Amino acid sequence: MSIQLREIKEQVTQTQEKIAGLDSQIANTFMSLMRAIADEAKSGPRLFTLRSDTKLSPKELFIKPMEIQLWCEAEGCQHPVVESGKGVYELAQPQEWVARVAPYANFALKVLTTVAPLASPAVDLFFIGTKSQKENIDKQLGMANAIIGTFPEEIRGSQHSEFKGGLLSEPERSGILALHQLIKAQDPTHARLGLHRVTTYTGDYRWLCKHHYEAWQPNIPDVIEHKD
Repeated sequence: MSIQLREIKEQVTQTQEKIAGLDSQIANTFMSLMRAIADEAKSGPRLFTLRSDTKLSPKELFIKPMEIQLWCEAEGCQHPVVESGKGVYELAQPQEWVARVAPYANFALKVLTTVAPLASPAVDLFFIGTKSQKENIDKQLGMANAIIGTFPEEIRGSQHSEFKGGLLSEPERSGILALHQLIKAQDPTHARLGLHRVTTYTGDYRWLCKHHYEAWQPNIPDVIEHKD
């Protein structure tokens, strides 16, 4: 075995051991937060962040274009959609949309800020052999946090739904409906979504990127042998 291959195997083992200690923490945190938005999963994805190529001032918030970045909802392995040309939608005229989505964007960011740093080792292990995703995760969360920080408090919402009986507030629910309406208007066939809906063993829905969706599918043999 070459030294390089041995080093890779050792890194994988160390990462797996680290992930094993975080699995229950990630799963419990993620599931408790996602229960608040379980009903909305049938219609479309639930995790996203806002992003912009330039730093936005409060005055520019409602007039400068920005984008939404969709995230894969794989349990313990949440990450921005990485497939080229997928998972990103432009907000060319964001004024009305931002006002509607702000409370939910704030909620989604808190979910991702909680689970994504814990999940980043699993993400890098899943995408082993490619560029580390941690830098991209940190970048997307940083941009979203900067944008959310410019939102006026009256439209941002300051309370987390987890502390309100595990249910979305009406402004938050209106925000996720606005997200799904935006996607439907821009991409009615989900050609650019970069996510696929699956049904979990509990009957809930989860939106997975291409890579996690392929890993989710059962292995079906190319040839089915018939026994006499």
